[in-house]
Amino acid sequence: MAEHGDPEDGGATVAIAHVYSMVEADVIAATLEAYGFTVVAGSRRTISALPHLMVGLGGIPIAVPFGEAEDAIALMAEIDSGWSCPEAPFDDKPAINGVVSLGSALCGGVPMPRVEGDYAWRRRQAGPGPSAR
Repeated sequence: MAEHGDPEDGGATVAIAHVYSMVEADVIAATLEAYGFTVVAGSRRTISALPHLMVGLGGIPIAVPFGEAEDAIALMAEIDSGWSCPEAPFDDKPAINGVVSLGSALCGGVPMPRVEGDYAWRRRQAGPGPSAR
């Protein structure tokens, strides 16, 4: 986990997730704040103004103070264990998926790549070994 600041002076933060969606960053930050955690969503303002830099900047790191990291990870693991990602609408129909992507590109919009976030609580559940990221 990335650390910023000095743990001795209480200014250190630990990134517990890196997400690649503004909405996901807002939901995780709001959830943690609702449970009383202090949350820092680094580079969120930059990505808000320049969304095409999301992947290049490594997503949005969601960080909490050093002393709150274990509790925040445990909370998010508990919340995450009861939820599964919904299926994408066209995953089982490659022809439709291709047409939608081509149509979007021809109309001037390039679809954003689907990049999975990196979550400390999922790495911990997976156990030791290389990260699933």
